[in-house]
Amino acid sequence: MRAVKPQRAPGYTKTVMIKHINLFVILLLGIFFVSLPTLTSATLNPFPLYPSIRANVDFWKLVYSKYSSRYGLIHDSDNLAVIYEVVDLQDPRMPSNSKVNRKKIRRAKKKYRRILQELANGHPASSATAKRILAMFGGRPSSKVLREAARNIRFQLCLKDRFFRE
Repeated sequence: MRAVKPQRAPGYTKTVMIKHINLFVILLLGIFFVSLPTLTSATLNPFPLYPSIRANVDFWKLVYSKYSSRYGLIHDSDNLAVIYEVVDLQDPRMPSNSKVNRKKIRRAKKKYRRILQELANGHPASSATAKRILAMFGGRPSSKVLREAARNIRFQLCLKDRFFRE
């Protein structure tokens, strides 16, 4: 049996074929280079930090990597960028200290709740703490925002020593 030689379409010369191959290669390179920034950013940073969650990430970094369980944060439960105080606790391994620590936490929460309620009721920021709190809320928050913040006061025990085993 005789081998059949492939036929080219009329007018399809080697020059035309080379132009088509070059065009195809350019197209592939274009697609590659357009997608390269996306591939590079995903490769360099597999956990991108979006601005909308920056404060939350910073808060949890404090909890897990800066302060041991001898400390806790009094903060706003909705806005983790608002940290009122770092509370220094007694050694939690000592049973008699748990009552002392609970009182410290309760007093701190009560203190900030009272300041926020006073500010919400229109009282001037007379203490340095009250002025600092107003600054955390942009200087002139509404009464509604301050009342909501008073309801959102929360304590978070820090966990560096439980998270990192050095």
